[in-house]
Amino acid sequence: MKIVEILKKWIKAIFSKPLTILKSIIFNILNKNKNLKRLEICNNCDKKINIKFVGDVCDVCGCILDNKTRIKDEHCDLGKW
Repeated sequence: MKIVEILKKWIKAIFSKPLTILKSIIFNILNKNKNLKRLEICNNCDKKINIKFVGDVCDVCGCILDNKTRIKDEHCDLGKW
């Protein structure tokens, strides 16, 4: 039931940091602030999972990795970046 757990994390994030989520989606659409180093670290992490139609997601925080790694104020919940 990973999908249910991820959905719970997304719902929590929507209420706790909506502007960060919106900014990350906009940066992704406009292809801005792509941080390849952060994304590479996430791509090599054993906590990365792939969800069909969504993409690569962190199993710890539930964030979409291509979005989260673009935001300067964000951090890895595992302390990897």
